[in-house]
Amino acid sequence: MEFSQEFKDKCNVGNHDLIEIQASRHSWDESYKVVKWCKICGAVVIDLEYDGRINPGQIMKMKYPKQIYK
Repeated sequence: MEFSQEFKDKCNVGNHDLIEIQASRHSWDESYKVVKWCKICGAVVIDLEYDGRINPGQIMKMKYPKQIYK
């Protein structure tokens, strides 16, 4: 799947099109670890969500395919 330059430019300034891949709940504090993936550039981030609030990159900051495969 090829994306237009407009979508790629959005990723370059941090406006990723993130899809939730997995969420796992911690039973002791009701928080969730949520893995999200950008379908345009392939970036991955793991956020911490608690009580409807999102702490972006709390578990793992955003990494890009070039960083992941090193």
